[in-house]
Amino acid sequence: MINVAVMISGHPKFFNLTYKFFQHWNKLYDNVKFDFYVSMWENDYDKEKIFGWTKAYETLYEKDCPYDLSKHESGRHQPHYSWALYKVNELRKKHQEIEYNAVIQTRGDAIFSRLFLDSIVDNLTQIRGGKIPLLDSDGNHTGKSKTDIRPNPQISDKNILSAGGNFIHSYEDTITGELIQNLWTEDVWFMGTPKVMDIFCNIFYHKFSPNEYMLHIMQAEYLNHMRIYNTAMNNGVSFTFVRESHRFGYDNDDGGYPLDFPTPNQIERIINENSMDWFYCNDNIQKTYNPSLRSREIEDYFIETKKI
Repeated sequence: MINVAVMISGHPKFFNLTYKFFQHWNKLYDNVKFDFYVSMWENDYDKEKIFGWTKAYETLYEKDCPYDLSKHESGRHQPHYSWALYKVNELRKKHQEIEYNAVIQTRGDAIFSRLFLDSIVDNLTQIRGGKIPLLDSDGNHTGKSKTDIRPNPQISDKNILSAGGNFIHSYEDTITGELIQNLWTEDVWFMGTPKVMDIFCNIFYHKFSPNEYMLHIMQAEYLNHMRIYNTAMNNGVSFTFVRESHRFGYDNDDGGYPLDFPTPNQIERIINENSMDWFYCNDNIQKTYNPSLRSREIEDYFIETKKI
């Protein structure tokens, strides 16, 4: 059995919808068990209904953070993000009796496709493949070959997996005109060994500076500093976010989202009108940034039906 810890941390918005998708992961594979650990900021959800199925959960309060969050610049969420990251990993570490093959960290408003989950399993169970010589009992070549079935998992204590890995983010300084180049990463999810995730989730204490680096840059630069290779995973971008209906317009600062992202109302309708088995059927793989992998049915539904 492959044991995977899934750590969900940060803002609680829409987890009252998305928890049903996370909960279904354990019905998809006979050889994989997912344990869920959730650390979310203060919320008014029904704790038993929304969180009771997890391995462990906790509510985070801003007053308990050692950094004064009230004094932090509005709209920059580095301390909230990194403190929640630290706390959820500490929650997971309380269960040291469980040996995990991998640890995933993500956020509560995300929904992942079956394609993504299959890629996770593939990265943990991959074999070398190809052909190697078939030898007789004396070690001599027989002139025949066999498939190389030696294990070849794609996570180690030297790397972490994410949607796109690290890449360069370039921009001009608005005052000097100087070209600034930083590393950048998608930060919707990360997956690594427990050892790597212990390092990554300690960013609050080891590296965090409230005035240095915005999110996406902060994680990428920190991982590079800690000599952890941020590796892109095949099909790693096959996820979607739940977004408020007003964010699909272009008349506000947080608007402009493409129509293939769903609203809460669309997700509720899908849940009420279909089963989780239908959603995770391989024929209905949903949202991905790779056009060659886009679902026809689910993604078209997000685009063509009402957002409210």
